[in-house]
Amino acid sequence: PWKPLFLCLAWVGALFACAFAWLPVTIPLGHTIIEDMFYYLQGAANLVEGKPASLDGIHPTNGFHPLWMLICTAIVRAFGTESERAIQVALFCASLCFVATAWVLFRALRKSPAPSVALPFAAYFLFNYRMMSVPLGGLETGLAGLSVALITAFLLQRESLKSLTDSLLLGVLLGFAFNARMDSLLLGGVVWFYLTARGWSAYREESGLPRALKSLFLPSMAGAVALLMLIPWFLFSWRTSGTLLPNSRVAIKIWSGGAWDPTSGLLSNLEAFLANRASRLIEPINDLGNMFGYWPIAAPSVSPLRYVGVLLFGVSILVFLALLWKARRDPVLRVLWWIPLYTLSHAVYYILFGRVGIRYLYPAMLPFLVFVAWVVAGLAARSRDPGRACQRVAGCFVFLIMGAMLAGGDAFRRGYASDRWHPLHSALYEEIAPWIEDNTPQDAVVGGFNSGILSYRCGRPVVNLDGVMNDSVIPALKEKRLCRYIDEQGVRYLADLESEIEKFMNGFCGDPNWKDRWWRVHEREEGYGGGVGTKRLVVLERLPESPGSPSGPIRGVTANGE
Repeated sequence: PWKPLFLCLAWVGALFACAFAWLPVTIPLGHTIIEDMFYYLQGAANLVEGKPASLDGIHPTNGFHPLWMLICTAIVRAFGTESERAIQVALFCASLCFVATAWVLFRALRKSPAPSVALPFAAYFLFNYRMMSVPLGGLETGLAGLSVALITAFLLQRESLKSLTDSLLLGVLLGFAFNARMDSLLLGGVVWFYLTARGWSAYREESGLPRALKSLFLPSMAGAVALLMLIPWFLFSWRTSGTLLPNSRVAIKIWSGGAWDPTSGLLSNLEAFLANRASRLIEPINDLGNMFGYWPIAAPSVSPLRYVGVLLFGVSILVFLALLWKARRDPVLRVLWWIPLYTLSHAVYYILFGRVGIRYLYPAMLPFLVFVAWVVAGLAARSRDPGRACQRVAGCFVFLIMGAMLAGGDAFRRGYASDRWHPLHSALYEEIAPWIEDNTPQDAVVGGFNSGILSYRCGRPVVNLDGVMNDSVIPALKEKRLCRYIDEQGVRYLADLESEIEKFMNGFCGDPNWKDRWWRVHEREEGYGGGVGTKRLVVLERLPESPGSPSGPIRGVTANGE
């Protein structure tokens, strides 16, 4: 009886995701778009003009993922940057990735022990604003999610690699995933380990070296094909940045906090590290509850309700473990054990070494959701009354869809998606960037930390100062001489959130009196979080007598750095 409802919800969700991309840009800007989306679009614009892969057309970088940059370059070449069309087309591509991901996972679950679970799952996935808002951030996330979904579907159909054709096909899928997002290398390692273990089990009649070679051959061939597909990126990356992986991870590590303090003891450092990571987990844990549907409130960062979200997350883990225990004798778990291993490895990597956020966790969530649905389908199929059990499962999906719908409405009202700051993007796009274009000299150089929108919109060269899209500033951040770097680049204006400017300048500038050399020429107070608070966006101009002008060196530091 639920089938027409689920079918309708799935179609409505898919159409809404695609239509959302074509709304006036100010709407997705204030609700889903991630500021870094404009790093890709501006970097693509520079590539189209024959300039280096960079934000300002001067300082090259490898701080992006190649496949999405390739797509954005094609979009910019076709539609230019003078109108909103390139932004909308990029969002539409992201929405297509989201819908295609749902289709791939739906087809995979049709092979489960209870195929009737597939349609409720598709409705739950598609009719879920919090789920779709992650790829609709406009980054590579949707593409990475689709690539992981394709690999998941491939492996669900095979307990092990049976032929060279299987190996080559998996290699292509892995290569696609690696180029979509580099953290998929972790997925490749888990899949290689899983398939090697499955091969070892399949060749149990062999022994010693022949068994080992047969177990390793096909998985290693898949890995070799995938790595071959990365060679163009490796060559570009090494030539540009002297490293194989995106340099943005180095910049983020510098200023994201939790670094080792050599002046403190081991226990103090460990305590500070754990406290830092734990505080960063509260928001994504609440977001996961919204996306999964069991937590219907998009709790603001200042609300005590977010601790309820953490508590419910703990309960959901216990429910998951109970399901696993109940299904422990299901032979299908021998085929699926790589999924929780990958999800756990991916999450631990970002907890320890990266920034935990739902857009980083999204690709690893997809196979995990399939894993849970598959386990539930197996339990329903083996129950005394499979038909009745499947009806109960459908009822559970209705409950989760309702929870996700309430969470989505609350999140949209507050402007929450991959982060909590989307309404501020509208102010950057509509107010700050146009003001710079109208009120600064044509040759003025602008500096910014969240500099994607500015670079795309303000009509002036913008130097990225947080290192995500500018390799040349990373040494200055490491050595805390950012003021000197700003002077060397001839930056005349700083534009960003006032709090971001102060965080970076106070922490990495190297001159405690840096404020004496700048004055505020424009500002905009903007609300965020559905009334939670406001943030001030500012434009600072260098004072005429300040360093970098003809008057001389930085106060306290001579021109040669002494």
